[in-house]
Amino acid sequence: MSWLTWDAIKLFVKKAWVWSKHHWKIIALVIWTIAVWTISRKRSKTMMKVLDTARKSYEAEIDALVRHTLKSRQKKQKQLTNTTK
Repeated sequence: MSWLTWDAIKLFVKKAWVWSKHHWKIIALVIWTIAVWTISRKRSKTMMKVLDTARKSYEAEIDALVRHTLKSRQKKQKQLTNTTK
């Protein structure tokens, strides 16, 4: 490595240090985001499974309610037709 390259590297490191001291919040935010993403990505698969199961359960409950409502309407309709005869 030549002397000129070493001076360029030292100058870059000094500039980076000064920038880091002035913009430390940006660096902290990036580190925080990466940490949260790393921790939560394992849980996100589990949460997606839980949400999918809850959605399927909800759909099954709605289907059961619709079937029950249709049956009760049919019974009422039969009763009405039997009483009008």
